Amino acid sequence: MSCTYQETAPETRLREGIESAAGAVLESCTTLLDLDIEIRGKPAGDLRSGLRGSAIELQNETGGWTLALLCNELTAMVLTRLLFAMEVDDLPGDEDMDDALGELVNVAGGLFKTSLGENGESYDLGLPAPLRGADLQRANGGGSFLVQTLATSDELTMEVVLTHRETPVP
Repeated sequence: MSCTYQETAPETRLREGIESAAGAVLESCTTLLDLDIEIRGKPAGDLRSGLRGSAIELQNETGGWTLALLCNELTAMVLTRLLFAMEVDDLPGDEDMDDALGELVNVAGGLFKTSLGENGESYDLGLPAPLRGADLQRANGGGSFLVQTLATSDELTMEVVLTHRETPVP
């Protein structure tokens, strides 16, 4: 999951970053949920349509990253049931789904921070923030961003959104 960063154009750095971030989300889902999931590429549809998610900030004095995990309601329910060992017929509430997605993005954020650290970069990791409705606009973090899709064989899908900023968030 390690990626090598050199003095490159921002687009190249973002492309390398999304590969590492998607790998971090994949690893967190595999480790925490024993979920068979793969990277499928760019999203096919409207990223903001009927989704919920969670985002986490990584910042230092020169800028930062926002890592967001977005999914539809059904996927959020399945992920929540798996993470909290709920029964198949249990209906998770909004708070449970926010907590589950927050935990997944928090673990992925830690893994992504580690991959950046392997290249000599140091970042502070923030706390996960739930994203729903109008909050989904925060998923791109106000900078240049790329999206990767992760999916299971039974078509549960998640969008990983990684944003890079050249200036720190105030």
